[in-house]
Amino acid sequence: MPKSGSLLLEVMWVFTRLGLTSFGGPIAHLGYFHDELIRRRQWMSEDEYADLVALAQFLPGPASSQVAMGLGHRRAGPMGAMAATVCFTWPSAMLLFMFALGLLPLATNFEWAQGLLAGLQLAAAVVVAHAIWQMQRQLCPDPHRKGLAIGAALLMGLGQFELASSLSSDLSSTDLRWLTPTILQFGVLLAAALIGALQSSTSHSESPAASAPLRKGAQRWGATLLAIWVALLMMIPTLQQMAPESRNLKILDVFYRVGSSVFGGGHVVLPLLQTEVLQTHTHQAVGEPPRIETSASASHHRSSAAWLTASEFQAGYGAAQAIPGPLLSFAAYVGALARVPSSPDRLQALQQATYALIGVFLPSLLLILGAWPFWQSLKHWPRLGRAAQSLNAAVVGLLLASFLNPILPESIRNCGDVLALGFGLWLIFKMRWPNWAIVVTLGLIGSWRAL
Repeated sequence: MPKSGSLLLEVMWVFTRLGLTSFGGPIAHLGYFHDELIRRRQWMSEDEYADLVALAQFLPGPASSQVAMGLGHRRAGPMGAMAATVCFTWPSAMLLFMFALGLLPLATNFEWAQGLLAGLQLAAAVVVAHAIWQMQRQLCPDPHRKGLAIGAALLMGLGQFELASSLSSDLSSTDLRWLTPTILQFGVLLAAALIGALQSSTSHSESPAASAPLRKGAQRWGATLLAIWVALLMMIPTLQQMAPESRNLKILDVFYRVGSSVFGGGHVVLPLLQTEVLQTHTHQAVGEPPRIETSASASHHRSSAAWLTASEFQAGYGAAQAIPGPLLSFAAYVGALARVPSSPDRLQALQQATYALIGVFLPSLLLILGAWPFWQSLKHWPRLGRAAQSLNAAVVGLLLASFLNPILPESIRNCGDVLALGFGLWLIFKMRWPNWAIVVTLGLIGSWRAL
């Protein structure tokens, strides 16, 4: 049995490498985690990993970061969870911090840089495809669960197409305006769980997979963490009102509330963050997500208390999508530039960026570690165990839907991309190359094609 110190070092090394090479967004991150930590290192079983992914879908905050926290906790305890969070986040956070200070251009208007990004998108598509194939072999072993996975993929795909089509413009004037991709995803997962719960005990060829035994007092520890999350949610705004001049408390207040209140990952959190830091007061339809405004409209609507300009926000948002690691490392960029009320010097910028990162990721850490013991305990009930099996099959379907749209359409633009994608699939399926080698190879191929 490895010592706890060596396990912690392993977590730090692995997640630092993943933070440097995990391009492609949250769904791609789940593929990187699966290949490196489940298939190669076997930190947890396929069923437990699917459980962790499903739980992250139901909790507010960035799903891929929560999965990283859960994996780190499984390997090296609470310190492992914190190490996974920090090490997966710091590469992208440092790049965005330097970009905010003007120390790193992160230029993407050069042809070679565009080619590099195209190659990295293809690498992410390869990794996700491989992860889906591996997961379905374990989590969908019978026709029933294969059908659930395909059904979940079809429902999610058709639902997203409908919401994105011109017909979706009619929803704003109907009672369906509350329907969003996140709500649709919740509905698919809940429907799959309900189908599994209603199945008879003879409908599955296997009994629910056994999970690792929970430590004594795990639920008490989980309840404590959930209580801390609630307490901080109430205490931080109170402290900020008591010390309204504190820059750091203002930053912490906004980012902790954002990290605690939005479901669906970084792409959903960022519009809410825009509303907070730009202090916009435009009128929108109920349920309509905030829009990133143009510089002209932002200067008209933005109050004098705005932390950033719209153009600054947009520049950081674009840079965050071009680098590896979690999208919510964007918090470091916003914190570094935030004028609360005046522009910070470099030391203040570093402090503000640190508080922004703590604020946006701490709720996820408390929630995933607090809810995990209760989530695992539910599987021991026979009916809920069958629901968990169906839920895990639906997770595979949701990953498949995300692969088909938007990952695949955004990755393939021409015949050369098809050939590069096929080459990447051959490398990972037949040659069994590791993820980092796929990322480097396809990135170089993309840059070479653009020259």
